[in-house]
Amino acid sequence: MLSQQQAQYRIDAVKLQEGEGEARMIERLFRLEPLLCDIGLQWYGLDKAGHPLDRKKREAAETEAAQKFITLTEEQRIQLFDAWFGPQLGRYAYRAYILDKPYQTGYMRKAFRAREFTRLQQLTEWSWLHSALRLTHEYDQPLRWFAEYAGYLGYRSDSLGWLFAAAIDMGGGRRRRDGA
Repeated sequence: MLSQQQAQYRIDAVKLQEGEGEARMIERLFRLEPLLCDIGLQWYGLDKAGHPLDRKKREAAETEAAQKFITLTEEQRIQLFDAWFGPQLGRYAYRAYILDKPYQTGYMRKAFRAREFTRLQQLTEWSWLHSALRLTHEYDQPLRWFAEYAGYLGYRSDSLGWLFAAAIDMGGGRRRRDGA
């Protein structure tokens, strides 16, 4: 097992420069069809040129993006997740997004399901999406790397659990060489 210091050294070695992960994501969004690009940028709080919006405009943009997002086909959503998370994590992130999960979040949450309350479900899904994206875009690494270092990544690393569950659900787990 690595010490915290050893792990932090390895994490810092692969961490992207400030803003580089976001710039790569924006570049991928610009390659999408206009509707998907707009949704992706708005959801992330950016204008059509990829510049940050002020708080008031950001909230309005995120609301508009959410309303547009729920009308997308599965294929369009997959394209958007590939742009947000990159080619290494996009398919896992989309699968994590559609997993059946508790609707409350935060430290005081209680697990329950209320399928008829789609707004509750959307809030949980979008909250997870924000956390997972803010954490993963700082590192251009495969899912396995995140699994190895999740315990050392600190704040928001609990959002990686749904990515790992999605990978397992998709059959992405491989047996270890020792058979365990």
